[in-house]
Amino acid sequence: MKKCAIINECPFFNDQLPKSLTAKERDELKTKFCGGGSEHCARFLVAEVLGADEVPASLCPDDFYKVSVILEIP
Repeated sequence: MKKCAIINECPFFNDQLPKSLTAKERDELKTKFCGGGSEHCARFLVAEVLGADEVPASLCPDDFYKVSVILEIP
């Protein structure tokens, strides 16, 4: 399985974010996004455009609405 290009630095994947999700929910998101679907990950998309330092700490991989706000997409 191909892994996300920023997996080693990702606070979400490395469990360094506030625990707003259950362990099961985090594992499901990791399987879906970190294990090969990174091009559809909200954190990855913001990092690609603005840089990893600009990804909000609380951004989850499936927070696509927030991506449009962060990137100022109408």
